[in-house]
Amino acid sequence: MKPSRQVILSKLSFTLIITFLTVILAAAAWAEPTVQPLGGRTCVQLDAGFAEALESLEISLGLIEPAAVRRGRVCFPIVGGGIDLTDLRGEISHTGGLALIQEANGDEVNGDETAEEKVTEDGTTVELINFIIDTTNSATPVLTGLVILDGSLVARLPLFDLDLSEAKIRQKYRRLSIRNVGLTLTEAAAEALNGVFFPDEDPVFEGGLPIGVAKVSAYLLRAYDKGCEL
Repeated sequence: MKPSRQVILSKLSFTLIITFLTVILAAAAWAEPTVQPLGGRTCVQLDAGFAEALESLEISLGLIEPAAVRRGRVCFPIVGGGIDLTDLRGEISHTGGLALIQEANGDEVNGDETAEEKVTEDGTTVELINFIIDTTNSATPVLTGLVILDGSLVARLPLFDLDLSEAKIRQKYRRLSIRNVGLTLTEAAAEALNGVFFPDEDPVFEGGLPIGVAKVSAYLLRAYDKGCEL
């Protein structure tokens, strides 16, 4: 008994579907993945010259939790994002931040207030929080952050230019590491800091000031059977 035309068409449709899925899966296997960081941290080894410059300007550098110091580096927890491993385009979001604090000249702390309260009242505090590593424009990779001046939100600004020329990338299973990412102060950030801390003086901060070298250590949403090293 010959199979009916309907049975033949059903088998043909099933075969075509299987073939289509096989081609799609094969293409996906050959394509480089876009991974989604869900956790981990980005740690920055601050440049000694940057720390010395702040000290000479009588500006204190503080951490905003949950940022923390680990093995001499300032680390910021990763909370999300997406990165294409073929060219490093994407974003990585962080929580925590840095505080730049300049006490008012000539003020003394009386017995009824702490130094922190005095700075809040008479000094200047700039908080830089919730950093985003943004490499969606490969020509101008940058780290942005929300800027808060004395408790008032100013804007999200480009803070540090990123140098990926020496970056080393390693992705294996659920872990992604990007090392040797250089950070320098952006022109926009330098202008903003000069306007806040030295409004009536010649510019002190300059674009291109070395800030440090960063390492991204992220846990990924998707797990791949094979690791890759670029």
